Amino acid sequence: VPAYGTGVERLMVNFTNPDPAPMNVILEAEIHHPGWQVVLDPPELLDLQPGQSRMVSMTISVVLYSLPSSRSTVFLNSSGI
Repeated sequence: VPAYGTGVERLMVNFTNPDPAPMNVILEAEIHHPGWQVVLDPPELLDLQPGQSRMVSMTISVVLYSLPSSRSTVFLNSSGI
């Protein structure tokens, strides 16, 4: 299926240190969909104090695919996909 564009969504996520001690946090994206990309900014939260919060920007880019034409035949397997 040929791609016809991309979609981009930018979210602001608040991260708070729940630990009673200062900590360095390294953020990693776990991507479950092929073709998706996630950028976290900043990727590291250094010297985050107990109870301290910091905002992280999460930008998600996805490839959008065209739908099959009305004349296409689509087969479903037993799981409905």
